Amino acid sequence: MFSHSFQQREKPPEFRNLLSPPHFSHSFQRRQTPGIPERSPITAMAPSRSRSTQIPPCIPKRQLPPGYSDSLLFLCARRMVAQHPLPVLLPAMPAHLYPILFQAAFLDGRPLVLRDLVAAWPFPVLNFQRLVGRRELLRDHPCKLCVQAVILAVVAQLRRQLEEPGHDASGCRLRVLDVTGVPDDPAGRAPDGMSVWSGTVALAKACVEVSKHQREFQRRGSKRHKGRSGAATAAAAPQPPGVDVHADLFVNGTSYGILRDALQPGAAGPLRLKCRELQAEKLSLAGIVGLLETLDPSCVRRVDLRFRNLGLTGLSVILPHLSRFPELRSLKLQYSNVDVRRPTPESAIGIRCLAGQLGMLPSLRELNLGSSRLSGNLRQILCDLQAPLESLELAFCSLVPADLAFLSHRVSARLQSPGIHPSIPWSHIPQFHGLWSQIPRSQNSMIPHSIIP
Repeated sequence: MFSHSFQQREKPPEFRNLLSPPHFSHSFQRRQTPGIPERSPITAMAPSRSRSTQIPPCIPKRQLPPGYSDSLLFLCARRMVAQHPLPVLLPAMPAHLYPILFQAAFLDGRPLVLRDLVAAWPFPVLNFQRLVGRRELLRDHPCKLCVQAVILAVVAQLRRQLEEPGHDASGCRLRVLDVTGVPDDPAGRAPDGMSVWSGTVALAKACVEVSKHQREFQRRGSKRHKGRSGAATAAAAPQPPGVDVHADLFVNGTSYGILRDALQPGAAGPLRLKCRELQAEKLSLAGIVGLLETLDPSCVRRVDLRFRNLGLTGLSVILPHLSRFPELRSLKLQYSNVDVRRPTPESAIGIRCLAGQLGMLPSLRELNLGSSRLSGNLRQILCDLQAPLESLELAFCSLVPADLAFLSHRVSARLQSPGIHPSIPWSHIPQFHGLWSQIPRSQNSMIPHSIIP
């Protein structure tokens, strides 16, 4: 039966020896093919080195990025995910094969396979970047449907656990879903690309949906247990451990409402949103403060507040809330409309307040003050930092010779990206030359050559 099926369709020459090894049994005796010399059993089992990267016709020929390991295991995984459905095979599948199957399904764009894999995921963590590989793979392969399939699979799994606590037969052990680092596609260049904004909305809606389903389930349970202890009995019912979703969030006026509902402490359910990087664009001062108060302090690494005319007064309101985040490494405050070119008593107080609040961020390593007119005040603003910066961006900051002189004395080997805008007046070139001489030669290439004196 097995050998007859092999005779019905011609096999590619490079895979003929792999499919019919002669030493398995006499029933699988390999036939001599005209034009192909006889090979020893050991040689027949080893594919030619020059042909090892070819994909057989039975596998979809999707272009993989250069340098990607097209191993035999990966080829087999692509063949398996091409033959959906998988639920029948997954219970008997070894756990160590799930990552390669996830990788193949994601790169080949098979959301239904991803749904089945997540529903039976045998590990506590599912990390997109670790599974798929380099960031270039995520960027070059459309992933909107795939990411949505993973989110929907997590939601469906949590709903089953709520409705039948302790009776889930899928074997899913997922506790952390990490979708950080998924490349942004804000301009919609790829038809199936996913922007950070659309990913934020999808995750927020999923959290709200699961939380709503949990409340409805508890309400139905309290009705079944009538009496004074009905609500307590429903609340005491075993709850699923839930899933933490680590993500980069982008919020503007359109997505603010749904994200606020998902992050409210009272709305916390089995699906919990953890923000690693927050990008807020054109939000009100109260909206920014409200979001910062709802974020988990232990997870935030980057905050980007862009296109908001905060001024010194607005920054003095927001920065105290950032001190809640001990691991905050990057702070971007570009286009904050800070103008201290003309010193006044009020601006002096605001600068001291700004410097003190920046000094309360112990892990800060990257700072962007772009388009803030700081002429002559850079020393006062950066004087209280607890550690040297690795990146300092000062584009369009109206720097004066005193600012460049301060940087030339304070720049350390860890300052990897000064980020000074190339339009420096010729009268400031001597001061810039002093700054240039302090930067290690290995990092000089990071500054545009148009500002090299």
